[in-house]
Amino acid sequence: MTASETSEAGPPELTDRPLVSVVIPVRNGAATLGEQLTGLARQSYDGPWEVVVVDNGSTDGTAEVAARFRDEFRELRIVDAPDGEGINFARNAGVRAARGSLILICDADDVVQPGWIAGHVRALRDHDLSGGPVDEVSLNTESVAEFNAGNYPPRLPVCGAFLPYAIGCNLAFRREVWERIGGFDDAWQRGSTEIEFCWRAQLAGFTIGWAADAVVAYRHAPWIRSEIRRRYRSARSMPRLFAAFRQHGMPARPVRRAILAWAWLAYRAPWAATDARWRLKWIQVGAWRAGLLAGSLRYRVVYL
Repeated sequence: MTASETSEAGPPELTDRPLVSVVIPVRNGAATLGEQLTGLARQSYDGPWEVVVVDNGSTDGTAEVAARFRDEFRELRIVDAPDGEGINFARNAGVRAARGSLILICDADDVVQPGWIAGHVRALRDHDLSGGPVDEVSLNTESVAEFNAGNYPPRLPVCGAFLPYAIGCNLAFRREVWERIGGFDDAWQRGSTEIEFCWRAQLAGFTIGWAADAVVAYRHAPWIRSEIRRRYRSARSMPRLFAAFRQHGMPARPVRRAILAWAWLAYRAPWAATDARWRLKWIQVGAWRAGLLAGSLRYRVVYL
């Protein structure tokens, strides 16, 4: 089943004022968590909602930062989850502790905009999951924003020419989705963690929609080198997705495309050595291609 397909009955009706749980998985996020909680305190949503901060083994005073915001919310709880690593482990711990029928997930280093909760609640009236827009400019330097320009389109992104997904920093779903498919997969720790979750949900018959008003200002790492590593890790996870979902219809990548890309890298290497703009493009393509190659070797598939 694809995202555009629905069951005859469609998603069950929500109550007029469903309880919303905002889950924030965080590890050593003391430097930025306060900005995110400030953004949440400015929400326009007038229904009942709670905040669940999941402290995944922080050593920098993250819990203390969160505790200072208790008076800003009707309910803010801090869940201590030090016994496992990875974003999916923390997400699952947060959902288990949450009380709401609607779960909204954001990251500790971003800033949600005032209509974020309300936007997702509207989208979840017609869909089982939803994703929203990402602002990559507000919290980033010009060079970092330029390096990442175009990463996230103003719609649900589609990965691997297969199915759409919601970006992990701006993801919402009905609790029954998480319960039915067994939550997030703890084994996925770096790259494509939310894609794997959204795809399993859609293959189980759930639908995903776009919450156009649920905007998140996204914070990239301040150094290009960190963004290169992130791009490499993302690409390395793509062959893993292919290994897991090719039986469900995820298509292979033409090997010819990989050959052309590596040929382009070889041809443009002299330009990259002398021209800063060509160098940036060359590094972007090179990091992605290197990640695909490494992932193909690791997961024993050909996805180049």
